[in-house]
Amino acid sequence: MIIVHTENEELIVELMHEAFKEYMNPPSSAIMETERDVKKALARGQKAIVGLNNEGPVAMARYEIKEGTLTFSRVSVLPTQRGKGYAKKLVAHLENIAKKQSVQWIACDVRANESRNVHLYESCGMHIESTFETTNLLGHQMPVVHMKKKVQAQVESYAVQS
Repeated sequence: MIIVHTENEELIVELMHEAFKEYMNPPSSAIMETERDVKKALARGQKAIVGLNNEGPVAMARYEIKEGTLTFSRVSVLPTQRGKGYAKKLVAHLENIAKKQSVQWIACDVRANESRNVHLYESCGMHIESTFETTNLLGHQMPVVHMKKKVQAQVESYAVQS
């Protein structure tokens, strides 16, 4: 999978809606986001990456960097493309962006009842830092876990010949 930055609101929304349509109990506020909403978020400094394979765009994530933390959201993998490691590749790419920007942490918020997603981020080295209740754009209240990982600075290593 090749990962590129994009500002294509239509593509971002299309991938997000297709990936999030399974989260209907309660419905995810991602389903309510429009191209106009994404355009506003990008104008405020949010960024988006898209994963491409031979079939075209298959995955997407959005992120922003504030106060030493790269916070990502809306990690979206098309249902037909799941199980291929694309979400982990997106998270690894986001961590590399954080390293290049000298950012100390990566973080995300996940529905507490989505154990599959919590386990995914744990497998990427993230841990649950806190739990809280939130009300989504549709007015549904739900428990959320805030997950975080310290970004390790890359250490250059050189082979020494004797």
